[in-house]
Amino acid sequence: MVRNAIFLIAVLFAWVPLAYFTGRSDGVLPLMQFKDIAVTAFTAFIVSLYITNESKRDRFVRLAIYCVGITSAIKALAFVYAAATGTSVLDIIDLIGQVFDQKLVTYDIGGIGGRFQFNSDSLVPACLYALLGRKGRFGIPDRLAVPLTILLVFSAVAAFSRFIWLYSAIAVALGVISTRPDRTKFLYFVLVGLIVAYFWDELIFLYDLRTSDIQLDFSDGLRDEQRGPLYEFIAKAPIFGHGLGTFTEEIIREPEYKYSYELQLVALVGQIGAVGCSVIAIAVAYYYRVILTFKGRFLDVFSVATLLAIWFATGFQNPWLMSSSAGIAFGLLYSLALPFKRSSAIETFRAG
Repeated sequence: MVRNAIFLIAVLFAWVPLAYFTGRSDGVLPLMQFKDIAVTAFTAFIVSLYITNESKRDRFVRLAIYCVGITSAIKALAFVYAAATGTSVLDIIDLIGQVFDQKLVTYDIGGIGGRFQFNSDSLVPACLYALLGRKGRFGIPDRLAVPLTILLVFSAVAAFSRFIWLYSAIAVALGVISTRPDRTKFLYFVLVGLIVAYFWDELIFLYDLRTSDIQLDFSDGLRDEQRGPLYEFIAKAPIFGHGLGTFTEEIIREPEYKYSYELQLVALVGQIGAVGCSVIAIAVAYYYRVILTFKGRFLDVFSVATLLAIWFATGFQNPWLMSSSAGIAFGLLYSLALPFKRSSAIETFRAG
């Protein structure tokens, strides 16, 4: 696995000097995007290297769920504090962003409320599926699984992202149908039902606000504005692309990271061309070959394949696929794809 990651990164490095030859980039931008891809790939492959048996797989999944649970708890505490003190949650979000040295996604929705999204929120749907869709919940006891699930659902709602809402809803649905009903699932339904009923007006308000014409025109307008120039960008170098870190002068999304666009995968085609995209596609297929070969229970494989397809689809909506959080997301989906309760099968799979 490590050799494969090193080979992939070495091959993709060829698109760094290409950026300078084509004159489509400047400064350290090619190296910056190369670093984004390298961090993502190494993080994902390190996860696969760590998981040598079922026990380690369960340990990793638990750690991912607990970490996302902590960030979800931070969100919940921020809203509780804002409600108790009358402080705007946006002020608290700004403070948290400074503490964690992150540029958090925010939006004022009136009163004390506001959009609150961590980079790690992309892990919430996979964690929800892990809690709901696997018997035994990877060793997480019921007394923790229930509050963790509620926190993760709250985190998804607070992210105020249509993609995260849809992704989380599908993950929950897949988790529910993947295992037989038990006492814990019944408790989930009761608690979630009571919470939804209590906050029904607030939830409807959030949904109406997020799907309002103003919101849709703004968010979808950004993507529509990028689509035409990026298609022209691809057409000018469809085979090998313009190089990593390159961008089209016709539209620049972010002055500091000019190569970054909402249509991340579309921009990537223009940057590394059909050849570079084929290299990445082969690496991804090799990494998730357990899905392609249908090893494990069919419903588990189908569920993870669906979650993986949706995760890739975000590359047509948001620039989330290249970061350490993205690497963890790829690794978490890889972990969930491995045959359940078959340590020997995992070893055989890895050896192949």
